[in-house]
Amino acid sequence: MHAEIVRNLGFNLPRIKVKVYGSLREVLIKPEISLQLEREDETVGSVVRVLIERFGERLKNELIDPKTGELSAAYQIFVDGKHISLLGGLDSKLKENNVVEILYPVAGG
Repeated sequence: MHAEIVRNLGFNLPRIKVKVYGSLREVLIKPEISLQLEREDETVGSVVRVLIERFGERLKNELIDPKTGELSAAYQIFVDGKHISLLGGLDSKLKENNVVEILYPVAGG
């Protein structure tokens, strides 16, 4: 069903959780947010775009590599504990109750 038709009929579209770590917590103000997907076939990439639209330039500067315009290789994204490279990358489809985690791996020494 088309998302607007679904909304007009009063059906709920899928919701997901997005958890962030490190400096991203400062940008989003909290470690976890709930998002209602606009379509049933949303992807990880579309969620990243929605987050950037919602939280602005500061988040974009954190997540996007200015040289390539792509997601910075420094950030790792997981869906329900699986790295998106195993699921289809940014084109990984999301469904109800998925948990998307975005983190910046830290190495110590």
